[in-house]
Amino acid sequence: MIDIYSFSRGISVGILLLLCFKIWLDYWPLIAGRLMFALFVGLQTYLISPLLSPELLLFDYVRGFLTVLSTSTIPVFWLLCASVFSDWDKNKISISRIQVGFIGLFLTIELSADWLQIKALQDNISLYELAANVSFYGSYFMRFGFLVLAFSTMLSQWSQDLVENRRNLRTIMIGIGAIQITLVSSVELWFGGSSSTPMWFEIFNSLMLMLIFFSIGSWFLVIQPNGVFNTLGVQGQEIKAAQLTQAQDPLTSTERAWVVALKKIMTIEQVYHQSELSIGGLANQLFIPEHQLRRLINKHLGYRNFNDYLNKHRLDDASKRLMDPQNERLPILSIALDVGYGSIAPFNRAFKQRFRQTPSEYRSALQG
Repeated sequence: MIDIYSFSRGISVGILLLLCFKIWLDYWPLIAGRLMFALFVGLQTYLISPLLSPELLLFDYVRGFLTVLSTSTIPVFWLLCASVFSDWDKNKISISRIQVGFIGLFLTIELSADWLQIKALQDNISLYELAANVSFYGSYFMRFGFLVLAFSTMLSQWSQDLVENRRNLRTIMIGIGAIQITLVSSVELWFGGSSSTPMWFEIFNSLMLMLIFFSIGSWFLVIQPNGVFNTLGVQGQEIKAAQLTQAQDPLTSTERAWVVALKKIMTIEQVYHQSELSIGGLANQLFIPEHQLRRLINKHLGYRNFNDYLNKHRLDDASKRLMDPQNERLPILSIALDVGYGSIAPFNRAFKQRFRQTPSEYRSALQG
């Protein structure tokens, strides 16, 4: 049993080392690449830590350092989801100071929980034991908080995502990554910590991780060795250079007809005025299969998110109305509603992100 446990973890560590080397060579400039590298380093620490001998010099201090590295995999997993699904390599990093503080607090609690448990065992002081229990349950509560953030990131904008492989990745990451982390964290919490979980579960967990990492390694190193992030629409430097010399896939006659119909319905009929317009609704109006419309807007019009495509048309229309002297006294809310926004707040955010000004500032500058 112990041999299976050690063997499976050793295989996983070897695969992760190869993956780290691959990411460092090809994808280090990418935010998503660095976060994946950090995730794999943390996972290696998680796998190696139980195999280390307690007789190791300064083991208590080493264990504290390894604890921080291994438990950081959960917030890093969330950040990786955010970077891939929110296009951090194409847009700015969108993480608040509160979320940064949440990460720092989590790592501090994890480190203090381990230290407090050691002090409680060494000194047999009830206050240390109480503090250790509070830190222990607090850390697991925060773990589930990060998992909720990861789930919400993967689920948000799912219907609006136009990158087919990235839509599939959401399913894979939810079905394997997040559920695996949730299962392990739940079992550890039930038994009172990773050191108290039964050996049969540790072996099961190790074998499952080995299968997961073997699948990831096959994808990175064999199936898609030259374009892992490219399949998600996020490209490394060497992939960008190679694609500069490649012509875009030509449109078929049917696709050209679809593009003409799409431009007509957006520019002449202005269906983007419909505040509840979805990619499925637009496909129905055009009598185009939804997956074909997604591919068309993504591959041939260059949009990765359907909301971005709608915002382009809505903001073009809104900016023209704000420039029109006849609309000088027309409330901005009316313009926002007319062009398809359901309320003023998302209109203001989208407008400022594109024009670097609020709608009122934009109008004032034109009048000034």
